[in-house]
Amino acid sequence: MTLNPPSLLLARNEAQFTGNVLFANPEDTFPQTLMSQANVYTWCQSKAVDEQLARVGLPDEQRHFGAEWDAGRVEAFDHVIIYQPKAKELLDYLLAATLPHLKQGGQLWLVGDNKSGVKSSVKRLTAPLEEVGKVDSAKHCLLFNGYLRGEAKPFALNDWVTRWQEDVAGQSFTLCSIPGVFGHGKLDKGTALLLEQLEQHRFMSDVAHARLLDFGCGDGVISMWLHKRTGANISALDDSALALKATE
Repeated sequence: MTLNPPSLLLARNEAQFTGNVLFANPEDTFPQTLMSQANVYTWCQSKAVDEQLARVGLPDEQRHFGAEWDAGRVEAFDHVIIYQPKAKELLDYLLAATLPHLKQGGQLWLVGDNKSGVKSSVKRLTAPLEEVGKVDSAKHCLLFNGYLRGEAKPFALNDWVTRWQEDVAGQSFTLCSIPGVFGHGKLDKGTALLLEQLEQHRFMSDVAHARLLDFGCGDGVISMWLHKRTGANISALDDSALALKATE
């Protein structure tokens, strides 16, 4: 399976990754290639990537799909490797969630292509990380690392949840969101327009006992609105573990 440029940059430095290694937000199957030299674990926010890793042979007990890392799997890691996410707030979330599981003196790695903003994101690699610097660059990508030299604050998911009251298209409800979820912390204009149009559509007169699928549910605003408006049985589906957690 073809690796993306950030993974190819990691492959140039693969001799560094030994012991217990956690990949946070991996984008492809590169973690599986290290199984012969390291105890590899993955924490995926994307169900599609998690399934790709399963297909290439990374065992179930070494993969986790969820909104936060399952601390019961490994006590501490020698390396944590984070792929630069699109949202800078999500990078802060991933750092907060993984640093408590990094050994003292362990290395935190950040990799991404130049367009992802990884160059400016290195400023977010602050205490308790020290000796932060660039390790390598190639294929329009950058690789940084730093060493854990202090105590990381325990991670609490609830500290990262944003809650707010929303009134839209005749319905009022409380929404929750987590960094990395589409429209984090607000109702985007496109969704608001969709709900206003649904309220006026003849479709709404015949769905009270229907079973509906909200495909790509995000923070669940459409599911919530439809359920309150019609009482319909709704299944919410998304590739993102963070979106599913917010929808709960």
